[in-house]
Amino acid sequence: MDEKLSGIYIFHEESLNDFKWRLDSIYDPLDNKITWLTTCMEELKEDIATMEEQKAKEAAAWKSWKLTTSTDDPWMPSVNKEHYALIDINTKKLIDNRFAALEDKLHSFEERIGSSYYTMSNDLDALATRMDALQQEMDTIQRQLDFQEETSPSNDMMTQPSIDIQKATAPVISTSVDSNINPSIDDKHPSQSISIKDEIFSSIKMDNQWEEESLKKKLDEFYCTLDNNINWITKRSELMQKELDILREKEEYRQKKSLSNDTENTTLIDMKQQHNKRSSELKRRRKPSWKDGFTDTPADTVTQPGEATYTKEEVDK
Repeated sequence: MDEKLSGIYIFHEESLNDFKWRLDSIYDPLDNKITWLTTCMEELKEDIATMEEQKAKEAAAWKSWKLTTSTDDPWMPSVNKEHYALIDINTKKLIDNRFAALEDKLHSFEERIGSSYYTMSNDLDALATRMDALQQEMDTIQRQLDFQEETSPSNDMMTQPSIDIQKATAPVISTSVDSNINPSIDDKHPSQSISIKDEIFSSIKMDNQWEEESLKKKLDEFYCTLDNNINWITKRSELMQKELDILREKEEYRQKKSLSNDTENTTLIDMKQQHNKRSSELKRRRKPSWKDGFTDTPADTVTQPGEATYTKEEVDK
């Protein structure tokens, strides 16, 4: 009896440890994946904040440069600042919306993991409590059986043997009175105790198998669903990282292009200013032509005292 009880208790302890190990083996990888995703999200947020700070610095530098080099020249091209601002706002909104959706998914997964983990932990605690109650019940039954076996023997065991056994030659007229003696009640105790033990063992074993199968089914369903969802989130975060890299490349290309355009525009403005300055200087130096009625001097050359000589072709230019 003690061996069977110890076997039942050991079997229950091993089942409980196995369930705890399986639960921890499912919860820990999922928790690590969620931690990794949270870290990736924080890094992406830091990268976006760095990009925004860099854009703000570049915008401030551009504004200061425009203020220092601004002229009223009519050929100066206008920069479509509203278009760039609209692109930046749309990009920021798109990234914020995607991060908000990803955060909602992570919070929902954390809640589902927590609810499932605590539910299974409560089930395991209830199973352990039930095992302790069964152990106490079995101990009570064992004490009752031991007490019945230790009681005094029956009065039938003290009955003297029949005198008919000593008279072998005497004719047997009737059966001895001793043959009608009922068997002792103690003879039935071993079979009854064995049957009770077998019933207890079989019921406990069936209950344990049912609990084990139900917990295995719950764990498998929970693990497969969450593993698929976390794989989807991982792929989504990788795609978002790629899109962020593409946005960075586009931003760098746009900055390089804007710098090159600014350089070309500055060069063009300088050339126009030099041309206008030279034209105004030539107009000041040009003397009235003989066609205007002021002088009969031919207009092949235009000279002033103390100044350089210019031909008519140079003046026309």
